[in-house]
Amino acid sequence: MSLNPFATVKSYSDMLTKIATWTFFVALGVTVVLRVRWPLIDTALGKLGPKVPIAGVEFPLGTLVPAFAMALISRVTKLHDRLSDLLGIRRRFDRGEILLPLAAMSGAVLTLDQVEGIDAARNNLMGQVFYAYASSDPSKSKIDTHYVTMALDQWTWYWIVLEALFVVGLSGAVLYLVGDHLAGGAAAWVVVAGLGVLQWIRTSCSQYATDEIREILKVDDAREAIRSVFSAL
Repeated sequence: MSLNPFATVKSYSDMLTKIATWTFFVALGVTVVLRVRWPLIDTALGKLGPKVPIAGVEFPLGTLVPAFAMALISRVTKLHDRLSDLLGIRRRFDRGEILLPLAAMSGAVLTLDQVEGIDAARNNLMGQVFYAYASSDPSKSKIDTHYVTMALDQWTWYWIVLEALFVVGLSGAVLYLVGDHLAGGAAAWVVVAGLGVLQWIRTSCSQYATDEIREILKVDDAREAIRSVFSAL
C-alpha cells in the first residue's frame, strides 16, 4: 500500500499502515495546538532543532518528532487493538453482529450455556465460522473478496477515528489540567462529535458484516459445517 491516506486497504498490513498514517497527521495537528497553547511544551520542543523540508514544506523538528512517535506507537503496539480490548468493541461486535447471526442463520439451536460460552470461545469461533470463509486473500477466501475489502476498509476508518479521538482527548485533558480550559473544552466537544461519527461508521460495519454472512451461507456445505461448530460448544 502507498502512503496515500485515502487509498482503499486490501490487507491487514495495509490497514495498519493507513491507521498509523492518519494518526501521524492527527498527532501533527495536536502538537501544533499544544505548542501554541502551552508555552512550556513549546519551549521544550523548540530545543529539538531546525525545520525539516517535507514535500516542499518546512516543518519544525520539534513538531514532527511527537507526531512520528505517536504514529510509531500506533503501528508497533496496534493501538486500535489495545483500545478495542479496553472498550470491548470487537468482542461485542463479533458476538452480536457475526457469531449470533451466523448461529441463527445456520440453523443451530443453542442452549443458554452455549450462548454464554460464545464469548469464551470467540477467537476460535471467528476463525472456524467466519475467517475460514471470508479472507482478503483471494486464494483463501471462499466468498467474493469485494465484500471482505469493503468491510476491512470501513473498519479501518473506524479505528482511524478511534485513535484520533484518543489523541485529541488525551491532549485536551492535559491542556485542561494545566489550566487551558478553553482548549480542553474544545477538545471535549471534538470527542463528543467524533463519537457520533464512530456510531455512523459502526452501522456501516454491521451492514458489511451482514453481507459477508449471507455470502458465507451460500458456500457449499458451509451452513452444515457452521451449524456443527456451534452445536459442539
